[in-house]
Amino acid sequence: MTRPGDPPGQSGGAARVRRRFAGTPADLRHARRFVVEHVPHRVAADAELLVSELASNAVLHARTTFEVEVAPCPSGVRVEVADADPTVPRRGRHDATAASGRGLQIVDHLATDWGVERVPHGKRVWFELSC
Repeated sequence: MTRPGDPPGQSGGAARVRRRFAGTPADLRHARRFVVEHVPHRVAADAELLVSELASNAVLHARTTFEVEVAPCPSGVRVEVADADPTVPRRGRHDATAASGRGLQIVDHLATDWGVERVPHGKRVWFELSC
């Protein structure tokens, strides 16, 4: 079902969808596009940025395949990125000139809520956005 304000072809987050990616840098673009196609238009830009951060962490640190899931939640939409590395990411303090390391700070700032869950074969990092 398309909601007002959602372009044609966007479900507005009405259904749970999931896709697995190979874990290469080229997959980051595909993961962003997948999320944008399945979230309400009004949160698409934030969802695109946040999934880019989490998927980048999977590619750079986990170095495994990763799976992205988009699902409705009581407050709006929930996006999860799961990979096969059990190491839980931590927000770090970084020098102002550091080239990386701010992804979870961005997630913390933009998401309504977020967290990390250990799963039997790795971890799942998720965020929620209010719609």
